[in-house]
Amino acid sequence: GVVSARLATRVVDIIASFLDGIALLGDARRIAAFVALTIAYWSMNGAATHWLATSHGGALPWLAGPFVISVVVFAIMAPAAPGFLGTFELGFRLGLAPFAVTASTAAVVALISHSVTLVLFVVSLLIGLNLRDRERA
Repeated sequence: GVVSARLATRVVDIIASFLDGIALLGDARRIAAFVALTIAYWSMNGAATHWLATSHGGALPWLAGPFVISVVVFAIMAPAAPGFLGTFELGFRLGLAPFAVTASTAAVVALISHSVTLVLFVVSLLIGLNLRDRERA
């Protein structure tokens, strides 16, 4: 065939898994809310990245933020050290390169973004653990 049976099986499994996850949402109202929240999350992430990159790298088109985040998402898919150390920064470097942002400026933007992201993850974890403990009490 055009595609190997192994690859075809893997793709079908991924799609089936995705559809199983969507099915868990239940009705159309919940799916719409999920889509709206997803759009809001990625829009805020793109806007924050644009703001951060612009504040350190000069004027950039508004699509630079979402573009950089898209590149980072692909970069962190590669195997890496815990916390995406290295691949996160590489994603910023590659994502900002088309906009003529220097490697050193991209590194600054990446390190700030990575630091803020890790702090927010830890804060979210602590809040979640606190709420869980309150529910159990």
